[in-house]
Amino acid sequence: MVRISPLPENLSNVPFTVHEARASGVPAKRLRANDLADGGRLIYLPAGREFQLTERARVLTAATPDAWIFP
Repeated sequence: MVRISPLPENLSNVPFTVHEARASGVPAKRLRANDLADGGRLIYLPAGREFQLTERARVLTAATPDAWIFP
């Protein structure tokens, strides 16, 4: 049985970018675990949870700084 190391608390309940994960010391291998879902290019989502539009918008703009999001 493979044990999955816990994510840092600042990433455990919010969508996050690969850059935020690296800055928090999360190894690339950890991002392939089944408790994370692919949220798009450079974005990861803790699996099994719905996120508010504002949470998704924050991580999208963090992953693509030149992006514009309109309501």
